Amino acid sequence: MERRAFLKTAAAAGTAGVWAASCATDPTRTQASIDKPNFLFILTDDQGWGDLGCYGHPVLKTPHLDRLAEKGCRFTDFYVSMPICSPTRSSCLTGRDPNRYGFKHVINTGMVNPQVRVPEVHHLPVNEPSLPRQLKQAGYRTGTVGKWHLSHNGPASEPTPGDYGFDYWYRLWKGDSLYRGPSQWQRNAEIIDIPADKWYPEMYVDEAIRFIESGREPFYLNFWTFTPHVREEAAESMRALYEGRTEYEKTYFGSITQMDEQIGRLLDYLESKGLTQNTVIIFCSDNGPEPPVNEHGHEEARRGSTGRFRGAKHVIYEGGIRVPGIIYWPGLTKPGSISQTPVSVLDFFPTLCAATGASVPEGWAFDGADFRPALSGGEVQRPHPLYWQCEYSMKTFVPGFTSPPLAIREGHWKLMCDMQFGNTCLYNLDVDPTEQWNVDKCEPEIASSMLDKLKAIYADINGSYQREAAYLNPDILKGRKPQ
Repeated sequence: MERRAFLKTAAAAGTAGVWAASCATDPTRTQASIDKPNFLFILTDDQGWGDLGCYGHPVLKTPHLDRLAEKGCRFTDFYVSMPICSPTRSSCLTGRDPNRYGFKHVINTGMVNPQVRVPEVHHLPVNEPSLPRQLKQAGYRTGTVGKWHLSHNGPASEPTPGDYGFDYWYRLWKGDSLYRGPSQWQRNAEIIDIPADKWYPEMYVDEAIRFIESGREPFYLNFWTFTPHVREEAAESMRALYEGRTEYEKTYFGSITQMDEQIGRLLDYLESKGLTQNTVIIFCSDNGPEPPVNEHGHEEARRGSTGRFRGAKHVIYEGGIRVPGIIYWPGLTKPGSISQTPVSVLDFFPTLCAATGASVPEGWAFDGADFRPALSGGEVQRPHPLYWQCEYSMKTFVPGFTSPPLAIREGHWKLMCDMQFGNTCLYNLDVDPTEQWNVDKCEPEIASSMLDKLKAIYADINGSYQREAAYLNPDILKGRKPQ
């Protein structure tokens, strides 16, 4: 079925719902009239920049997220802070580069890659600033539903989402699949049994609605999915939409369409309750897609698209750090607008605090800025240029997929280098978004100036700060044999 026909079929069946019907309507309320807007933050897992219909994918059917883009603002240059899951998620909550607090990889208990030893990390340091904590002080109810991956759920001494300021949380407790039961999930202190016929995307929405209806105060909700992390799964009805594709493509594309359908159900719910005109909706992915080849034996399932960008998950070329980003902000976003202003997940903390009047903790260095000017094509006044540091990008996680470990972007220029600040590469992203042409020798003054700025940011981010004790759990380390 062609995408156009699919959209007509979906509308005829009522799946697009009242949200779709209202998408052509320009929000009538001004920002000044919106008192304490709600916030819905939708974060997908390993979804590439090109993995949406509205980002030009020739096959994928994502009518509901496409509709969100029609109603809000779609970003061409939306960035994460790290090309790996947990550190990016930590930045969404702290507004700080994860290297400031030693969060350099996914949480683990001593994970060893066959070729690369990754740093041991047990949880996001609890003493770090936390967006939900600040919003609670401003009168918000806070919740997180779906993937967590910022602390372990085994040891009783591990922090829970509640320790970071969430009133309500629903996370995977035990299960073999990232897409459906049987499994166990944790709702605050309660363990919930999920039957084998229950798909997680539907469950996320059920739980999100449960949270929204649990109080009258304005809410902040993380809606964090496992889709489309490997190994992907999809209902047969979703796979059937991709007749003629390979079995792996049917599953990958089907998993995204299945999640999109449920996001549409949540958007319809907000519309039916009159919440759309007072709810800010932010959508993005946590990093780029998995590379198309991998030593673990399931490379054929990897069908994520980075569009035209180089690299993928694990590296800081654009394909690993530039992701799809859509923001709907009543009174601020113009329907169907496109912003080319670079925006980062590091900007969530200062933006939401400024918009709600929430206080910003003193004595901490933040790396983001208020992104609201970008919604109308304006510039974001940053404390420093966009910066990335991922030492593990230069090591061989995936054959053929490595990158320099340090990068900085200023305007349309991007400079990359090694950990000794050598082997510089300078790219003009306006004319070379695929990062193929190193022009550092052609533009020595620009390269030198940007390298000086990168060194200064590096010194600041990697300055004195007690990291290790904050993210390692003594109970996990207890009894560990020396290595």
